[in-house]
Amino acid sequence: MLFFTLPASSGPVEVDSDEATALRAFARRIKAPGAAIVDASTLTPFFAALDHGADDRVNVAFFGNSLIAADRIVNVVRRRLVEQVGDGGRGFLLVDRLAAYGPRDRTARSASGWTVCSLGDVMPLPQSRGVAFGIAGIAHVADVAGARSVFALEAGDTVATVFSAVARGRGALQVRFDRGPWRDIVVVDGVDLVDGERTASIVHRLAIPAGSATMELKALSAKTVVHGVAVENDGGGVVVDTFGVPAVDATLWLGTDPLTMSAQLAARDPDLAVIMLGGNETKRVAWHRRDVDDVEDDLRTLIRRVRDVVATPCLVVGPIDAVVGSGPDVFRQRPQLDDVNELHRVVAHDEGCGWFDLYAAMGGRGSLSRLNDAGAVHGDLVHPKGRGLDVLGQLIADALFDAWRAVAVDVKTVAR
Repeated sequence: MLFFTLPASSGPVEVDSDEATALRAFARRIKAPGAAIVDASTLTPFFAALDHGADDRVNVAFFGNSLIAADRIVNVVRRRLVEQVGDGGRGFLLVDRLAAYGPRDRTARSASGWTVCSLGDVMPLPQSRGVAFGIAGIAHVADVAGARSVFALEAGDTVATVFSAVARGRGALQVRFDRGPWRDIVVVDGVDLVDGERTASIVHRLAIPAGSATMELKALSAKTVVHGVAVENDGGGVVVDTFGVPAVDATLWLGTDPLTMSAQLAARDPDLAVIMLGGNETKRVAWHRRDVDDVEDDLRTLIRRVRDVVATPCLVVGPIDAVVGSGPDVFRQRPQLDDVNELHRVVAHDEGCGWFDLYAAMGGRGSLSRLNDAGAVHGDLVHPKGRGLDVLGQLIADALFDAWRAVAVDVKTVAR
């Protein structure tokens, strides 16, 4: 019978941390009602994976713009999932920060000798010439031979995966643990570049020696390109990767190198891909730099590029409230927001993805103004800050748990 082919899901147990309780109270204060995930049944394989996450690794990949570039919003979703299922490790980390300031939660503990390049660079840096961008949309290029990064390791870390791209004459890397002997992990002379290929993607998996406190990565030549390092355990638990690039939209995300993107995405093998865009699309449509039809086409192409590699369930998260930000009525909603939000909903449905209306969940029209009144929006009137970002993460997490619970009930009903 049909129901025997459905992945079983038992649903989440009730785990309410102090942070989750406080953020739900803040959501009520700013009149953010939350929202249900539409077409949540498409996420059933992901929920089934969560049911067995204590024994088998579950990976979630978030692709987005500046809202998540510093891991905000996603960090709250990660904490809620880890509280529920267990911690599989920190996952994908950059070799250095995106700027000379900010936290290092999702980067190496210390680094020197790198220049950061991204898909969102308005004026591409000379160092980005010829760089094959991959899953992160970010690449760090060695300025000199000897550029290095030191990653802090945790007790449960057992596996590190280095993601890089090499070209003839450049790209050799070495690694060591706890200041032990250096070992080669990428040697350019051994790279087989086929005719017409300028670069090759390298995905190198390393076993972390038991008890190691640090892992150090070193470039042996200038212009070496590293996309990141994933650090995790090889047991169960949730790993949530953040791939956020300032200033990007779906169009710019398509600037990734297809071969590099495919190799790296296959290595991460996410159980859920979350596409969280729309803010920059709204502004660029308003400024006549993008056409709505092009925005729609590029979003479809991005979703298909991700799903063609790993056939993973997909959740599309729509844009947040957007206002004009100038003139006599700074909090007047951008009229293009409704069109961009609607096209995200339509594309999600057409492509077989779940859809989460973040704009509706945060309270719809006027919600950014209410966040601002609560001191939770930056002066640009575009980006939430502090609790404003945290509450958005909580809204997404609560919607995922509600959908997981509902799908579990539906599966049990069908099975009976």
